[in-house]
Amino acid sequence: MVETEALRTSRRRGVVALLVGAEDEENLALRYLAGALQAAGHSPSIVSCVRDEQISDVLECVRKQNPELIAISIAFQCLASLYFRLVERVRQSGYSGHIVAGGHFATFEFRRILESQSGIDSVGRFEGERTVVALADAIVSGGGFTEIPNLVYRDGGALRENACAPEYPELDSLAFPLRTRGKQVRMGEPFATLVSSRGCWHSSCQYCCIGAFHRTRGTRFALRSPKSVAEEVAWLVAMRNARIIQLHDDNFLQPTKAETLARLASLTDELRLAGVDLTQVAFLIKARPDSVDDEVADALRKFGCVGVFLGVENACQSGLDSLCRGVTVDETVTAMDALLKHGIAATYNLLIFHPATRMQELDENIAFIAKYADVPTDFGRAEIVAASPLEHVVQSKGLLRGNWPMWDYVLEDTTAERMSLIYRMVFRAPGSEYSQVAHALIALSYHGAVVERLYPGPLAVTLRAEAGALTKRWNLWLVDAIARMRRMAEQGYSTEELEGFTSEVAGKSTDASREAHALDKRLLAYKRNHKIFRFFGVEDALGSTAWLRQRLG
Repeated sequence: MVETEALRTSRRRGVVALLVGAEDEENLALRYLAGALQAAGHSPSIVSCVRDEQISDVLECVRKQNPELIAISIAFQCLASLYFRLVERVRQSGYSGHIVAGGHFATFEFRRILESQSGIDSVGRFEGERTVVALADAIVSGGGFTEIPNLVYRDGGALRENACAPEYPELDSLAFPLRTRGKQVRMGEPFATLVSSRGCWHSSCQYCCIGAFHRTRGTRFALRSPKSVAEEVAWLVAMRNARIIQLHDDNFLQPTKAETLARLASLTDELRLAGVDLTQVAFLIKARPDSVDDEVADALRKFGCVGVFLGVENACQSGLDSLCRGVTVDETVTAMDALLKHGIAATYNLLIFHPATRMQELDENIAFIAKYADVPTDFGRAEIVAASPLEHVVQSKGLLRGNWPMWDYVLEDTTAERMSLIYRMVFRAPGSEYSQVAHALIALSYHGAVVERLYPGPLAVTLRAEAGALTKRWNLWLVDAIARMRRMAEQGYSTEELEGFTSEVAGKSTDASREAHALDKRLLAYKRNHKIFRFFGVEDALGSTAWLRQRLG
């Protein structure tokens, strides 16, 4: 390989590092590592790999860059086998540099990974910034690995486990994530992601990796200062023209109402001091139901939050208790009602299948979907992730099935297990558009809320109402479909009935997806026209233009 002058220059100041992981929008886990490497004088780059077809992209990056270090983020357990194949292909291509794996799965499965995957040299556990920088420094200097925190590596025929640093890094001192050169666009707007905290103050949900990842710490939750968050938002607005900012905190809201209101007030003040015009920015967040009431929802709306992914997970108390959510159904209803009252788009998932699912729980979950029929939702199973309480439960009860690294499990109740199998065959069938329509309706709900905030007017209200009406039609059909699935599990079904049901779900999903995309295009067209009217200072006339009302409303 003939090196370019830029590549030779980069080598003089540090290693060339290639970071690999799942990246649709900017992957902040990878980009924080890249930011740390760059700040330490190294030369990082990022390549996305989420399917086998992209392995060739990684191989091409390796060929062109000849990195001394390849870091692979195995954040999603379902992608572990893909990354093992990737490593094998990279080694077959002749690459002899250092390969390190990190992320949640690698943190807990480091021994099996290093024992079974000879192409992987080391595993970085827990928070990765200090580890990857120290590893890159050691590669530059030719020094040993013994003092690198959180690293597990091969030393001859043995595995060496370095001491783990249990505390969080000082979040305000970390370099900002290394951002892409170009703008990201979602819903027709410049878009960015950001995290203002790490961890989760609850950290006890049965199915979640977060509690396992942070249980060794003195605290399960760490916050950036409002000033630090405001500085990054201001940079994103000024340099990327970001108008939609999605906060990927596992819990953006705080453990108590008083703490939540105080933090929202501080963030608002710091954003204004940083020069951010909050009327021109829309925030999307995630929150637990027990964190939201009328006063909090009002504060969120004033802050600029237009959408909340609400951690409902189950609408039956026995289901919530089985999942160790620490939330009541009443709290969920209070949160949902408060968000809708204040015009904030709410979306949620239901994990109706879990090891202890009982058929009686389904009635309450179906009733909840019907009660909030105009709120987009998805439903499915609680999946196993390494070191989660769910993994221990299914192992102890003899419910574990499948092979490492992709464990599976069966449900305790045989009828519920039959229904779970029907769900997988029908709603998650290869080629089914069910998942696409669920995601499309969630995105459409957020888009409508964004448009109403950033491009207000009567047509915006009308278009958002149409999105709610489409979601309602879909959810009422979904309620009937879930009830039908339950009857099939309880009473049995023929091959013809299953095939007919599968075809119906596929057809309904295709139709709803088509309607959602058509409405999304109308929202985009409305925004384009709104910008034109605003440019000429006559945006107030937009809703009174008969031609536009006919086309868009």
